[in-house]
Amino acid sequence: MAEWRFMPYGQGETKTNPTQSEFFTTTEASNISTSLIREGIQNSLDEWIDRNKDKKEQKPVRISVFHSGSKYALMPSEYKSYIGRLENHLNAEKNGLRNLPDLSKDPMKFLVFEDFNTNGLVGDPDECEDNDVEDKTKKHNFYHFWRNVGITGKPEDKLGRWGIGKTVFPLASRINSFWGLTTQFGKSQPYLLGQSVLKSHNLRNAYEPYGYRPYGYFANYKEDEKFPYSITNNEVIEKFVKAFHIKRGENDSGLSVVIPFLQEEMTYASIISAVITQYYFPLIKGELVVNVTYEDISINIDANNLEDVVNEHLSDNSETLNKKAIIELFNFVKWVLERSQEKVYTLKEQPAKNQPAWTEKLWEGIDIYELMQEFEKERKVAFKVPVKYCRVGEPESLKTSWFKVFFAKDDDLETAETHFVRENITIIDIKSIKNQGVRAMLVIDDKDLSNLLGDSENPAHTQWQKDSQNFKDKYVDGEKCISFVVASIGKIYQKLQKPAKGLEKDLLQDIFFIPMEENSSKASNDIDDDSSKDTTDIINKPVPLIPPPTAKNMVRVSKIAGGLKIYPYGVTQDNLPKIELAIAYDTTRGNPLKKYRPFDFQLNKVPIKTVPKNCRFEFPQTNVIRLEPYKEDFELIITGFDENRDLYFTIKTQYKENDSEI
Repeated sequence: MAEWRFMPYGQGETKTNPTQSEFFTTTEASNISTSLIREGIQNSLDEWIDRNKDKKEQKPVRISVFHSGSKYALMPSEYKSYIGRLENHLNAEKNGLRNLPDLSKDPMKFLVFEDFNTNGLVGDPDECEDNDVEDKTKKHNFYHFWRNVGITGKPEDKLGRWGIGKTVFPLASRINSFWGLTTQFGKSQPYLLGQSVLKSHNLRNAYEPYGYRPYGYFANYKEDEKFPYSITNNEVIEKFVKAFHIKRGENDSGLSVVIPFLQEEMTYASIISAVITQYYFPLIKGELVVNVTYEDISINIDANNLEDVVNEHLSDNSETLNKKAIIELFNFVKWVLERSQEKVYTLKEQPAKNQPAWTEKLWEGIDIYELMQEFEKERKVAFKVPVKYCRVGEPESLKTSWFKVFFAKDDDLETAETHFVRENITIIDIKSIKNQGVRAMLVIDDKDLSNLLGDSENPAHTQWQKDSQNFKDKYVDGEKCISFVVASIGKIYQKLQKPAKGLEKDLLQDIFFIPMEENSSKASNDIDDDSSKDTTDIINKPVPLIPPPTAKNMVRVSKIAGGLKIYPYGVTQDNLPKIELAIAYDTTRGNPLKKYRPFDFQLNKVPIKTVPKNCRFEFPQTNVIRLEPYKEDFELIITGFDENRDLYFTIKTQYKENDSEI
């Protein structure tokens, strides 16, 4: 018989409460619609049957999202059999639920997320022993989806990594529960299970001395056994399919997820918006088709009607979405996908033994002036960029991987629009250039490089993180590889900038000058003619003297390879300063010092190296150094920073004659 059960804790067991849903509420994908659509479609693309086949034979992944609205919401009499014993646990104290529906009268609005042309949850539905699930000759997707958290069976060529993305399904439910119905590829037998994710809790009417575990299952249970077997009874499944408007047919492999008591923020508009903004890339490529239905209103979203969907269904009042910019982005992506190899600037491949770094050697063979001219004329330009890939302990894996970077001018953009795409998933929380009027996209389609970057992603796939547990110490120069890729849009864009027109003649007049007599005819003849200016004042202007150093500029900081140097400028033995320098890696937004994190660097730890001359120093904070010279020719050199990132610093000084607080 199908029913809900939570297993009790045993004596002395450590109690735990699920926290993995926090990964999907503390990122830029904090909107539950965006989180669910991102995770659901990513899983579907991972299990796409035709993913690695010839494009001529490909069938796209089909996604169906059905929102019951009020019209098709189930009444208590209709959903009572699907809740059953779960109700006691939903009403238990300290179970973590808020805004619980009244199960005696509230209708159950629900959402169904289904994928087609996918493998479904393949593997033995009943396996649970380690000897079985560790057999690498078989697939274990069913086991990992239903019976694990934080453990994944996905190989590295999949978009997902962490094994916790499925937690967005209960997160979208007011009762933190969901059902899943899957049909495996090549088979016709469907399997049904449900899962509820609460906190450790207890029941007054069925008290357990050590309480109940947080995970409960809607499943078949054999007498005196605790294992939740999947439901295979055709009569039960047919009734379930009909009640929840599931579209899956008998031989349609894939997964259908049903989310009961849907969170109110999961609206028709928010779902459409999430589909368009998160998966425009595979939609335009023709590898994804999505149908969204609300009650009886239905819309297909594919490569042919994206612009119409934007115009008809996205709000003009949105603060974050601009219809015109989105449509221009779609046109840009079409150009990106059509760009031929012959029209791509290929940067020079470097010796594989070198560390990834942005040096002038990459640009050898490219006419920079011609490049700038093309960008000015065509308003679009494309690049192919090399970067090293190698696993630790696997020298045979050493190779040069390639990725592409594309630029287009858009005068309507008030700040730069940058996009990072790893295969078909967009990485939405990477900061890049802020320049006005430019759109850029970085595309990773090399499998090895995609694996490296995928290992560095956080669970919500919004960032590439050097300290990710899946990534750290796994690749040779892995951190530098991430820095190189992330910096590529900014580094290339610098090369595309034409120098400012005209000459600012008096820019350095206070430092470099040639004395001349007033009214000198020779001097008059040597000055460039500019009919728009009266040059008399320039010729007759008294030559300024070089100003002596002041207390504010008696210390200099210069950039050197891998760091910086602090040295005096006009300091005397009688007025030696005390100096404080705060350092951080530069950021595209906000104050870099406020965004400093110890894992970036710590001045008092390797690889940072500090070499003093005629001064004492200390570290009051991990990114702050104070030095006190005892001779006027002091010097301090700090090296060991990431050469692919720019340094930002502030300097404070304190002098005997011009006292200022450090």
